[in-house]
Amino acid sequence: MKDKFILCRRDKKELLYGRDDVWIKELIRIDAETALAPIDDASIERINNDFYNNLVVMSKKLGRRKFQSREWHNCIKRALYEYPEVADVFLYATKEVNAGIYGQICKQMSKIIYDGDRSNGSIDSSLVSSKRALIVDAVEKITYSNYHLAPDEREALNDGYIYIHDMGFRRDTVNCCLFDMAAVLDGGFEMGEMWYDEPATLSEAFDVIASVSMNAVAQIYGGFTIPQIDELLSKYAKKSYDIYFDEYIDIGVDKLKAESIANDKVKKDFENGFFTLEAKFNSQISPRGDYPFITVTFGIGMDSYSQMATLAALKVRKEGHGRDGFKRPVLFPKLVFLYDINLHGKGMELYHLFQAAIEW
Repeated sequence: MKDKFILCRRDKKELLYGRDDVWIKELIRIDAETALAPIDDASIERINNDFYNNLVVMSKKLGRRKFQSREWHNCIKRALYEYPEVADVFLYATKEVNAGIYGQICKQMSKIIYDGDRSNGSIDSSLVSSKRALIVDAVEKITYSNYHLAPDEREALNDGYIYIHDMGFRRDTVNCCLFDMAAVLDGGFEMGEMWYDEPATLSEAFDVIASVSMNAVAQIYGGFTIPQIDELLSKYAKKSYDIYFDEYIDIGVDKLKAESIANDKVKKDFENGFFTLEAKFNSQISPRGDYPFITVTFGIGMDSYSQMATLAALKVRKEGHGRDGFKRPVLFPKLVFLYDINLHGKGMELYHLFQAAIEW
């Protein structure tokens, strides 16, 4: 009996366990299958040995061989460190829904509901939708901390020695996204229950980009970037130009004047489109409860409409939003000018775009 331990369950029943006993191994095997994460025999044997050794260490520290459920469950969590999904199933199956963890959740929920939360500047905790998202985030953080971190990591986190960014999103989402918007729009696409045809005009392209972006950011955490939006939009600017040009030709306007008017209208569509993106990205809460951190890049498109897009984005940002006399720039999307010395250096073809970016 000297190599055996007494493991108490939450219902006060006592289980006898030694290194050579098979019941822990069988539980691990069954729970691994339940978690859809099968573990091979050699790994199960190693986990069992780690569990036993953890009990030995704890026994020497505490001076006893009988352990309450919370104590020996901590040992099995350490042994299953490489298999967090299996650890979750094991602990729930053995009724180890820790009362302390539940208390943490209730305390955090109360704080969010009644006091608000200022830990994230992109989230307005006074909104009902944001409160719900913050509560889910708090539960995910507590779950991740208790079931997916090693004890030493959890202790360091609680003591402030380490910080894990976006801990509430880490279990089932990915961090940051460089989104190929051009490929999504090309030929149309399906989103939710709807089929979206490829935009037929520049204005439609801006509307669809806004909708796609707000849906996509809900599936990730961190930043969301639409690269080279100037070149992306050039294609749809040409479509709008053709429509405007044909309209004026059809009513008898001469070709040169029709070209000028059509280009002026496309320029206005660019400005209205970027204004709309800024308005939506800074006023609509994403499904994850925050104002999404969206970035657009531009500046290297060579054709006239790409250049028009770059200048429009800069102009709209400079003019800002708000009442007359109180206008100010918005936060999103972040504007990234792609500088290439061979394009934007002094005397180069796109030097004027770089100058505009510096001046504005």
